[in-house]
Amino acid sequence: MAIDLLSIEPQKVSTDVSSYSMLIYGSPKAGKALTNDTIIPTTLGEKKISDINVGDEVFDRMGKPTTVLGVYPQGKKRVYEVTLEDGRKVLCNDEHLWTVITSKGRMITKTLREIINEGVIENRSVHGVMKDTHRFAIPINESLYFKEKKLSYDPYMMGVLLGDGCLSEHQLTISLGDNKLDILKYIENKTDSIAHKNSEHNYNYTFKLNNHDGRGSIRNVQTKDVVPEDLVGLAKEKHLPKDIFTASHKQRLAMLQGLLDTDGTIGIGSSLSKVSFSTHSKEMFDDVAKLARSLGFKASQQVCDRKDKGIDYSVTIMTQNYKKIDLFKFNSRHIKQANKVKDVKSTRDYSKIKIVSVKDLGYDEDMTCIYVDNLEHL
Repeated sequence: MAIDLLSIEPQKVSTDVSSYSMLIYGSPKAGKALTNDTIIPTTLGEKKISDINVGDEVFDRMGKPTTVLGVYPQGKKRVYEVTLEDGRKVLCNDEHLWTVITSKGRMITKTLREIINEGVIENRSVHGVMKDTHRFAIPINESLYFKEKKLSYDPYMMGVLLGDGCLSEHQLTISLGDNKLDILKYIENKTDSIAHKNSEHNYNYTFKLNNHDGRGSIRNVQTKDVVPEDLVGLAKEKHLPKDIFTASHKQRLAMLQGLLDTDGTIGIGSSLSKVSFSTHSKEMFDDVAKLARSLGFKASQQVCDRKDKGIDYSVTIMTQNYKKIDLFKFNSRHIKQANKVKDVKSTRDYSKIKIVSVKDLGYDEDMTCIYVDNLEHL
């Protein structure tokens, strides 16, 4: 049994930062159990684990669809909270089976009780120095496979507009610096328009359509012409279109590239390989992390309360250096920075994520497990 969970939302536990969002592994034995409100991505969208049926398709650890062969209600079980290094959590019982990677690189299956008894932390030599390290990790999932989807918007342009666009204006409006002129050309091509800078005192652009109306006048591209209805008019509380999460790898990556070309950064100097996305929207914050994880990237979330300036949310995306160039499409400054590290061998392993703590929450809850049809049963 195994479950890829990209967004787990328990009812009884709340945290300030952590996204209940996970990839969980277990083998086909009895005793595995997750709380019934655990959200599972399927090929048809997300479902609570208690609503999963035999024949539904979830995902294996390689991101490929795998059929559910069995669904087994477990009744009430003691709830344990397992936290990963990026803040994601899962609620399960202590008999739940985890296929983990040990500190020595072996992949083995253990119950949560065995993990607790052995200890999540171990003291061992790292480059000749004794340090406390995390004993177990789980593999990061590969990009989830979905078929190409007919979308009502261009995913790259939608990512750009969510990053630097003003969706509350009737006319399509975007603010772009001089290093992002290739993005303007992309929008011009997609909307058959010409970008018009509104003032020499700012970087705001609107787009005049090349085609005339019946009276021979020229009109501007309207926001509602290119943006899904539920996003039109949004100011701070932006979010991703819900259908992007079941779109193809190419479409999801295009959305992420648009977001990072605008509201993304890539570090310089000692932080050269750090790729981050910033927003003031809590929903966007969670959506971008979820999107990155669905593509097989390791992503962590940070919250900074700036008091009178409000709360800043940021998502850090971690991957091998040679893959960072793929995170951007047209932002020349970001691409230049990514090119500096593409041939530098990464010293960190981004194919796994550590288990950092296990906590007995002190109550029982109804749980369910599922059994899936692949050779690893993950």
